[in-house]
Amino acid sequence: MEKPIKKFDRFDWTLTLLLLLFFLTSCFAIYSAQRTGQYVGQNFLYKQIFWYVVGSGIIAS
Repeated sequence: MEKPIKKFDRFDWTLTLLLLLFFLTSCFAIYSAQRTGQYVGQNFLYKQIFWYVVGSGIIAS
């Protein structure tokens, strides 16, 4: 009899770590680029975080 496969057995931890590193790098780059004051009133960092959360939700479903 075969053992049932759990969800986390098939989870790709390398891809998750890579996406997290891309997320942190892009957030740092956007944050440091906005420090110049060129885009006053627009916060692209929050938009970036929002779209990463939306994309992660789509991937998880």
